[in-house]
Amino acid sequence: MNTACAFVLFLLLLVSVSAGSHTLTGLATYIRENAFSASLMLDDITVGYYDSETKIYVARGNTTNEDDVIDPNIVRTVDENVLNHFQKISRRLRPVNETESYEVHQVVTFCEQSDNNLGQITTKTAYQGSTFDELHFFDGKFTYQLFSNYTEPEKIRNLERSKSRLENFYYPACIKMLKNYLKTRETQLNRKVKPLVRLIQKANSDSGGSRVSCLSSGFYPRHINLTLFRDGQPVSDHEITGGDRLPNADGTYQMRKSLEISAADKHKYTCSVTHLSLDNTLDNTLDFSEPFKSVILSVLIVLALVLVFGTGVVIYIYIRRKRRAAPKEHVETWYYDSETKIYVARGNTTNEEDVIDPSTIKDVGENVLNHFIERSRRLRPVNETESYVVHQVVTFCEQSDNNLGQITTKTAYQGSTFDELHFFDGKFTYQLFSNYTGPEKIRNLERSKSRLENFYYPACIKMLKNYLKTRETQLNRKVKPLVRLIQKANSDSGGSRVSCLASGFYPRHINLTLFRDGQPVSDHEITGGDLLPNADGTYQMRKSLEISAADKHKYTCSVTHLTLDNTLDVTLDFSESKNQSVILSVLIVLALVLVFGTGVIIYIRRKRRADSSRSDYSAAPPEEHTETTA
Repeated sequence: MNTACAFVLFLLLLVSVSAGSHTLTGLATYIRENAFSASLMLDDITVGYYDSETKIYVARGNTTNEDDVIDPNIVRTVDENVLNHFQKISRRLRPVNETESYEVHQVVTFCEQSDNNLGQITTKTAYQGSTFDELHFFDGKFTYQLFSNYTEPEKIRNLERSKSRLENFYYPACIKMLKNYLKTRETQLNRKVKPLVRLIQKANSDSGGSRVSCLSSGFYPRHINLTLFRDGQPVSDHEITGGDRLPNADGTYQMRKSLEISAADKHKYTCSVTHLSLDNTLDNTLDFSEPFKSVILSVLIVLALVLVFGTGVVIYIYIRRKRRAAPKEHVETWYYDSETKIYVARGNTTNEEDVIDPSTIKDVGENVLNHFIERSRRLRPVNETESYVVHQVVTFCEQSDNNLGQITTKTAYQGSTFDELHFFDGKFTYQLFSNYTGPEKIRNLERSKSRLENFYYPACIKMLKNYLKTRETQLNRKVKPLVRLIQKANSDSGGSRVSCLASGFYPRHINLTLFRDGQPVSDHEITGGDLLPNADGTYQMRKSLEISAADKHKYTCSVTHLTLDNTLDVTLDFSESKNQSVILSVLIVLALVLVFGTGVIIYIRRKRRADSSRSDYSAAPPEEHTETTA
């Protein structure tokens, strides 16, 4: 039987309720009929992995010996029970005539300890996303809910067997491992990192107002309360965007909540954060009624920069930043809503009435809507009335070196492409994956060919040429990347993370490579590499590598980009790091001595001038009298 199955087993923590509450967490995936892999977690810390083929459990994130934490006999018994459980459930629930499709079984199981008191163990089993049984065992009591189609005798037998395993094996084994891990991973569990909290106001060019964002980053543990206040009152949830807790690469977390406000808004906004690492609530305030505070802060920053780096450096930075300012990403040129029949240009301030023909927009809107309606009637199951269906069409035409290219249309239903059409130089080619009959295919292809050749192709090419004129500045925009090679300590591993970061570049195509002693680092060692957009329409890319504390290799970040005449290399050489840090320290000390010395000299000169002034106007000393006695 050629079957691909995915099975999942969790010994899962959903949320730790308090600082004294802990849960053992695990995840196993059934890869094929006789093998699965598993991971084990303590709260949100991954502590180990297991492979049922090799029968090996590998500890993670700890350098101490964990032989006493995991009993090999328990691991072997769990391995056999889990494998047998999934195979039995698969035979019971899988349709007889179903041989090729995927099937998904899931089991979630977790045991708890709260404030040194033992908690419950719970197991939930699901098939194809629907729960069909749920079992709980706590304080000698066994409760359950069954949604499966077992007969009454089968239910009784399964419940007796499940109760016996939970009570006599899984519960004591899970609690024992949980207690052992609470001892060996105490340092990790008690780790506390204070959040860095910022309240940011950023202009929104689309709305004319601005976005106020409350950002808390770098905190651990993950439970945090972040609230945005307006004049002392919490902002309503329906006005807030964001609020998701996201992990950082160093094991800490971040959270952002944002609010759109108008240009005339003069309210006082406060970002309030409570966290286990903070003794009191941490508040950051943005008060539009006190604009001089921000002015004073800006002046102080500028003065500090002038003092340390000099007027020339400040001017250089200002010029670079000004050059980087440019319109937003050119890819998004317009939006259209079929309900309002309104076309909205985006990312350009010039008149675009000659770019888009209103009659073309009208015809395209009608054709696309009719296409979707027709496909929906054809593909939507008869008995499906409530669920969502997703149809998508993507069409693109090309021009290369002033030579016209092809036009291509792809249609998808529920994420799967079911037809693909191409027209170029009078030739029409296609691929069809839909279940149309022969006559239906011929009619659809003739209609599609006529539309592509006589309407979509000339209309698309005309708009493309018009946009190439009106958006020429955006298309030809070039911004050089700012490249940095950063080394940051990793408290979990004891080593550090070397990151190659290129930011602020445009266009988006870039080649970023990390070298070790002149040789490219293997892809499987690298994390990151995704191309991410910046708010100003430029892009950034980061590639990172974990290294040990003893690593003394020479690392180089190499970047090639359309704006660079040659490859740009930035090097991190550990053999020179000590000298560099010494030089940096000396420069800092010299700068401080220079500033302090200047202040002392000014003070002494003023003091001498003041003393001199006092001596000119001081009273004359009294005359001495000498008496002579006979």
